Amino acid sequence: MLVLTFRDGKLWKTELRYFKGPTESSFTATRDWNGLRDIFIKRFGPPVKVGVGVPLLHALLGLNPAYARFNGVWDFPKINRQMQHIALSDSEGGVGIVTFIEPTPRVLPTPPLPLAPNPGF
Repeated sequence: MLVLTFRDGKLWKTELRYFKGPTESSFTATRDWNGLRDIFIKRFGPPVKVGVGVPLLHALLGLNPAYARFNGVWDFPKINRQMQHIALSDSEGGVGIVTFIEPTPRVLPTPPLPLAPNPGF
């Protein structure tokens, strides 16, 4: 499932949710609950923070990070973006969420002033 959140008409947050349960499973592409975590670590390096203390960036209510198989966040300061991956599961199934967020508005550089014509002196 893809969930998009907009602020002031601009995309602010993107959530990718995957599930494993009796009626729905988008989980198989990641092989197991650690699949995405391993892919992200290989691609982006280790997360900057893991565990219960990682602030939840997603909008799915009722998830307790204390029960997460994995909860980590990566920072990408060059593009002003964070990515969080959290996976929760039990014997019945589970949910995983990958959230991309721009935590602060981008500051655009001030355009240079146009050059004034030469006044002749």
